[in-house]
Amino acid sequence: MRNTGPMWSYEGATGPDRWASLDPAWVANIGDRQSPIDLPTSAPTGYAALEVEYSSSPASVTIDHQSLRLDFEDEQKAGLKGTEYSLDHVHMHTASEHTVDGEFAPFEIHLVHADAYGRFMVLGVLGMVGKEASRIHLVLEQAQRFDPSWLLPQDQSRFWLYEGSLTTPPLSETVTWVVFADRLEASDSQVSALEAICHGNRRPVQPTMNRRVERVGFAG
Repeated sequence: MRNTGPMWSYEGATGPDRWASLDPAWVANIGDRQSPIDLPTSAPTGYAALEVEYSSSPASVTIDHQSLRLDFEDEQKAGLKGTEYSLDHVHMHTASEHTVDGEFAPFEIHLVHADAYGRFMVLGVLGMVGKEASRIHLVLEQAQRFDPSWLLPQDQSRFWLYEGSLTTPPLSETVTWVVFADRLEASDSQVSALEAICHGNRRPVQPTMNRRVERVGFAG
């Protein structure tokens, strides 16, 4: 999925606060389910079965709208609540777009999937500064083969689940969001390298409105 329509950016006359004025179709997509949002640790618990079926594949790394983007030649699949999705691409943000109780993470990875009807499911992985991650190093070095599962946290059983939108134009409100509780570590130097490419490429947090946000796999 490549963004189409007018040029847009993360600052100035084509920045996030002007996106709605750049294309009438984007305005029509903006309702009360926009993303990203603040994820509360006090959200009610819920249940949803998530299944990920990724494998090593030839991959390409490009820079698209101030973001590192990974595309894969071989089909990669994931399932949620009985619906099967195919991985469209992976991209990154610095700092994170979602917050947790108002706190940003240093980076966020989005694995964007689509089903047969054009509805999206995005897996969001929040980052943290820690030990060096070979998986991030491979992205920065533009490895020619890559397994998308390398960008997932070790524990994939705990996550926030809510209905939202794409965080870039066309801002379509056809997205089921899964944001993992466990985080992906990267070293200071790796985070700095990501920031040099993905500098400030995050949409501001949007109002949650009356949406239900659930915590899946959390105790209590």
